[in-house]
Amino acid sequence: MNKSKFVALVFGLAISGQALAEGGGFYLGGSLGKAESKEDACSWAGPGFTCDRKGEGAWGVFTGVMFNKYVGIEGGYHNLGKIVEVANATTGDRAWVRSYIGEVMAVAALPGVGFQSLTFYVKGGGYYAKSTLTGSFVTQYTDSRTKQWTYAAGASWDVFKHAGLRAEYQRFNNIGGQEIGFRTDVDLMSLGGYLKF
Repeated sequence: MNKSKFVALVFGLAISGQALAEGGGFYLGGSLGKAESKEDACSWAGPGFTCDRKGEGAWGVFTGVMFNKYVGIEGGYHNLGKIVEVANATTGDRAWVRSYIGEVMAVAALPGVGFQSLTFYVKGGGYYAKSTLTGSFVTQYTDSRTKQWTYAAGASWDVFKHAGLRAEYQRFNNIGGQEIGFRTDVDLMSLGGYLKF
């Protein structure tokens, strides 16, 4: 093992030990929710088409580490499902856009507010999105948006010592792109569960 790898290992163990000693630690979990895009997601819908911006069920997985009770970092993956769908009742034509997101965010938490097991938190960071346009009257396109920002706020409740629930609101800025035909912000409301280690 060379010197740089040894230093990285010692640093990682020190952070982990400090996290556990100061009330932090590792966690992982999953969530279910509903995504809704803004009105500009319907800008590509032609005459005679209806537009649904509420889509279908979204889901995600996440993992993170709290360096202490107040500060941490989290990474996650979201399948937002259909963020927009257009349809023509007369012709039967339909088209939709699905989005998939990877993210890394800093976490700031305020634990023990009102109840010892209740924590409020905010998160902010960057995401990478892949969006795919599919339908009966369009050519399939895929567009990726990088270096975009996302932020979130929520509350978590430690139901048990090593498991809990959380509710969260998150905003993804500027999803879509030129090949998709629009750019829009997407809001995600979700409920999730987590395990703490």
